[in-house]
Amino acid sequence: MITNEPESGRLVGESHPLVEQDTPTFCYRLVGEGNGKVVAFLRDKGTTNALWPVVVALARAGSNLAIVADGPGEERLKESGLGFSRVLSVDDVSREGDLLLTLNQEVSTANVVLVGHSGDPGDLALVSTAKTTGAISVAIQDFPGYLFGVSVDKLSQNFEMIPDVICVPNEWSRERLVEVWPQKADQIFVTGSPAFDNLLDEEVHDSEYKSFRKNYEIAPDEKVIVWVGDDTGANLDAIRLLIAAVKEGNQKVKLVLRRHPNDKTPQSVYTQLISDTGIQNIVLETANLSMDSVRQAADLVVSIISTEILKATCEKTLAMAIMPPEIIEKSGHAGKRFSFAEDGTVAVVRDAQKVQEILKKVLSDFQYQEELRGKMGKLKIDGHATDRIVNLVKKLFG
Repeated sequence: MITNEPESGRLVGESHPLVEQDTPTFCYRLVGEGNGKVVAFLRDKGTTNALWPVVVALARAGSNLAIVADGPGEERLKESGLGFSRVLSVDDVSREGDLLLTLNQEVSTANVVLVGHSGDPGDLALVSTAKTTGAISVAIQDFPGYLFGVSVDKLSQNFEMIPDVICVPNEWSRERLVEVWPQKADQIFVTGSPAFDNLLDEEVHDSEYKSFRKNYEIAPDEKVIVWVGDDTGANLDAIRLLIAAVKEGNQKVKLVLRRHPNDKTPQSVYTQLISDTGIQNIVLETANLSMDSVRQAADLVVSIISTEILKATCEKTLAMAIMPPEIIEKSGHAGKRFSFAEDGTVAVVRDAQKVQEILKKVLSDFQYQEELRGKMGKLKIDGHATDRIVNLVKKLFG
């Protein structure tokens, strides 16, 4: 049994990061019939996707839940129909103190605090608060090698906000964390990623693939390349490399440019970029489709660094990462390690001059394709990651 005796930490106070922001933050509560109580924090899209299947499973199991949420996290709660009721909001200035008191009370009566890996100050604050109350903090890592927004090898061995339990998607991730925190080896579990549990439905995948090709009038002999954008300064540079490679390769492809939700680049910049290439087979407008639908329509998924690359490999879809030093440096990922760049599941471009060569190989070299697919599935994908984490959380109820 993992226990957490109260220790020095920071209770939610006047400088709490959930108050020091422009976006209103809300506390939602769901009273269940079961034993134990879980407090979770949902804000950005990645963390919400990672934690949401677990929140839903706990709610349906009758657990008592308190969710601190705003942004995508709040939207998901409102749409869920699970019966959560809002308690207090920080947008009412006169009640800020009440919200802070409420958060302290919620954590002080919780068995488990559930956080993501994004590094949002709210995650860290709730882990810190849990350390003062004896609640057990559980972090769900949805991107291998990252925790609290940074590459795990950049974390200090003496990092104060180490969660009591860390759930990771694969053995590679566990090894990276154990290297940094060997004392936590027994509390780092390979569970798989809950956000990936629904990737195994081959019938849905096949349906999305056929539907996309029909709607966008893609010829039977055309390959669909989906570019998954990011929100860094390297995004357009990488797109230009990919477009140039497509143009030079003279292959029958349809290039789909999927923008990152946080990409602030004006649409006119993309329109002009496409116009300048002279290539007709480029699709820019896919905002009406989910990311899953677009990815599952691909013959090849391309990005710099993206969770969608991991999802593609789980679905046995070919993927390519554009990672020349100048791109990685500009994207802010210099010196970081990525599982797909080390395990052979993805075609990795480390030289800007070889994008076209590697693109041609991954699209047309059957032996190379089989080599990549043979190494896929490194993530623990069996559809039961959520079940593992829920069972673990229930054991922590005591």
